[in-house]
Amino acid sequence: METNFNDKLEQQCRELQKKIDEEIEQQCRAFREEFDEKLRQQRREMQEEFDEKLRQQRQEMKEKIDEKVKQIDAKIKAMRTNVYGQMTGGRRIFETRSTSCR
Repeated sequence: METNFNDKLEQQCRELQKKIDEEIEQQCRAFREEFDEKLRQQRREMQEEFDEKLRQQRQEMKEKIDEKVKQIDAKIKAMRTNVYGQMTGGRRIFETRSTSCR
């Protein structure tokens, strides 16, 4: 009779341990899913923030480059005007040609 009682007790312990293991596994799975979702959300937010900062930096760099290009174009135009003026002696080419053709 004692053996039968011990067998029943062992069986109940195994069943209880199995239920405990299943409950732990379920809670771990739920925690993992929740953690993974929070991690994905955080990654999305960080990526969006990074993309926005990158867009802003690109726009700022584009504006700076455009400004530099305008400055360089103005310098080139000024240099051309200066060289043109030196070549023509400060007169217009048409005036020089019409004077020399007479």
